[in-house]
Amino acid sequence: ASSFALTLCADRADQKKPRPDLLLDACARFAIAPAALLYFGDGTADLGAARAAGCPMAAVDYGYGDPMQLAAADWRIGSLTDIAALRDNRRAAAARA
Repeated sequence: ASSFALTLCADRADQKKPRPDLLLDACARFAIAPAALLYFGDGTADLGAARAAGCPMAAVDYGYGDPMQLAAADWRIGSLTDIAALRDNRRAAAARA
């Protein structure tokens, strides 16, 4: 089974980041509010798209972007192995709410 229910890539978007279209498309496909979508990115365009869509963002501290420019992200992760823990923490927090 896949770890992710859906992946959308920028090469498929009609409007490129930092426009929020790609993220809003994902929300529509899942029938969820943008605040329920956790977005991962490595650049300022990703951060802009997340903010414009109203999605929380986890910035990866490797990749194309300057980690210092991503300080406004909701979370920072250093490895793909951190994704599962972040997901589990979000689920636990949602269950408590």
